[in-house]
Amino acid sequence: SVAPHFATCRAEGARPGDTFRLARPAPAPAPRPLPRLVAAEELDRRAAAIAAEPYAKVDYQARTEGGPLGASRRAEVSVAHATWASTGFAPWQQERADVSIRGAHLGAGFRLYADLSALRWTARPATARDRPEERTQLYVWEAEVVARDGAGPFALAAGRVLPWGIPGAPVLDGIQAGLRRAGTGEIGAFAGYVPEIGTLRPTGSRSTVGAYGSADLGSGWLVTRQDARAAMVTSPELGTRFEGQLRSYALLGRTVNASGGVRVGAGGDRQAQGNIDAADVELSGRPLPRLAVSGAFRYWGLRIPDAPAPAFFPGHERRADASAGLELGGLLLSATAGLSRDLSTDLERRYAGPELAVPRLFGASGGVTLGYVEERGWIAGRSAYAQAVLRAGSRVRLTTRIHYAADDRAGADADHEVGAFAAVSADLASWLSLRASVLARGGARRATDVERSGGVDGYVELAGGF
Repeated sequence: SVAPHFATCRAEGARPGDTFRLARPAPAPAPRPLPRLVAAEELDRRAAAIAAEPYAKVDYQARTEGGPLGASRRAEVSVAHATWASTGFAPWQQERADVSIRGAHLGAGFRLYADLSALRWTARPATARDRPEERTQLYVWEAEVVARDGAGPFALAAGRVLPWGIPGAPVLDGIQAGLRRAGTGEIGAFAGYVPEIGTLRPTGSRSTVGAYGSADLGSGWLVTRQDARAAMVTSPELGTRFEGQLRSYALLGRTVNASGGVRVGAGGDRQAQGNIDAADVELSGRPLPRLAVSGAFRYWGLRIPDAPAPAFFPGHERRADASAGLELGGLLLSATAGLSRDLSTDLERRYAGPELAVPRLFGASGGVTLGYVEERGWIAGRSAYAQAVLRAGSRVRLTTRIHYAADDRAGADADHEVGAFAAVSADLASWLSLRASVLARGGARRATDVERSGGVDGYVELAGGF
């Protein structure tokens, strides 16, 4: 037994005065020599070998979470107020509430996805064009029960479905069911009514029914995904017609992204030229480590000259655009250009301009972006802008922007405008955020006109995630 100032030992056969030989401690092992450094050439060779190796895809298995909405943030609820005030018009006032639920657990492998908005106009002019007779409006973008996240081969979605893997399919009030195989693809069918375009109200005048399929192909230097749809579609604008659509994505050599698609249609009240409703192709990549380039071409062939909603059926047209960006130290220098032509009227529009970004001009607090665009053709004009993004710690983000725009369309008076915009987002707590913005615009109908017009928009929102 041991005490602070003495110790007592009782051992069998031990007497005062006995001595004992203690074993010497083993010598410490000699230090191991450091490994030799690998040459940079050998490291590059090993890195290239690893990068060239194919890797198998692994299905993500979400962990089961307790509670009706799960332990992570799967829901966001926000309330907001917006006001518009401009020269010659009384202020508009709007209150709104938005709810978003992203995969809340319902049990038995089912999840709930929902996205909806409720609006109340407390002040609105009589000349409003968007649902002028309704001061209270409800928009349901998505409300579906889904069984897709489990390891089983079946995929199911019912309700107001946001289609998954069906190219060109609209939101529908119905069902989507599929049979899938991990890492290879999925086949299935869908059917339902399509809500009204402007109000999202359920309706029986628009419907779609069809089949779909997707396939993941390739490995190594070429990886592709193919999505296809074949459906019968009914709408007041087009009648009943067949639509077929194919969408392809490809990753080439891990440096070039390519995508494209084509949609064909037959029957109905209107026809596209050559039965091709639409086609597009897009390429992007980095031919050099600091150089990024992209380009796209789009064709729209469906023509509905007497459509009641021309914004949704633009007409027969072609358009192309391209952009390139170069990283120069802490600077990002880019340029963009485009061309579009209306094939029914031969009206053409061209634009091009540079942009310079210094994302770390203020260090970790943010940076600025400067840009200019010159436009030619039937919509001629120019615009210039300067934008700054600032961060105050990890909780506050501020975006400010000033702009100038001039519209010099043929046959119309010149329209010049200047404006300023500011937006702030602040995290008040780990689950609560405040977002606010203000936009002020002013100008004159003609460059020499003394009569000025202007307006101010304001928006404030409180959002909570659960």
